[in-house]
Amino acid sequence: RLVEDNVLQQVKAQFECIFSSGGPLAFDVSSLFNKQMNIAPTEVFGSTETGGIAWRCCDKTIPSNWVLFKGIKYNSVAFEDLGERLQISSPFMAEASYLTDDLIQQVDDSHFVLKGRSDRTVKLEEKRINLEHMEQVLLRHEGIKEAKVFILNNSERLSLVAVIAINHIAEKIIRDNNKRALNECFKKHLLKEFERISLPKKWRYLD
Repeated sequence: RLVEDNVLQQVKAQFECIFSSGGPLAFDVSSLFNKQMNIAPTEVFGSTETGGIAWRCCDKTIPSNWVLFKGIKYNSVAFEDLGERLQISSPFMAEASYLTDDLIQQVDDSHFVLKGRSDRTVKLEEKRINLEHMEQVLLRHEGIKEAKVFILNNSERLSLVAVIAINHIAEKIIRDNNKRALNECFKKHLLKEFERISLPKKWRYLD
């Protein structure tokens, strides 16, 4: 969000280092921030369960690999046909090793590339959202036959789209009102378990 109206530019000379740890930044966002501030943000990757795992600073023309923090070791475990899951050993954990739900590509002993998640959990606006859970909640609505939620990654910020097969109940809402009314109906339903900032931004209806 900061790159859209970067109020820090007027005092950028005061900064020596800037950290981001809410989730991996899109490379175009990191690059734009670098141009605005003359400093590339140092991104920190980790979780509540593991503590810090790795960092990167995308100050080049291509995205940088993630670099393990000192004391962290890793390997990868094959996961179905989606790729390799990250497994780490860390002095910040009680367990000898921990298998994460993050998919990676190994580069060498201390570098890797993040390739997404194995469990359809995404991070939007600093919130973890499991897409399967959102689909299950949608299916509890009496107007929905089938539901799928997907990530939209065609802009500077990730968002969600819900693709829904509706039945006669939902069709009546559209006939009596409009599509927007149906959107709001489903949003209200999701708000029972999700925060408004996490809801899908686009809705597509099929029969």
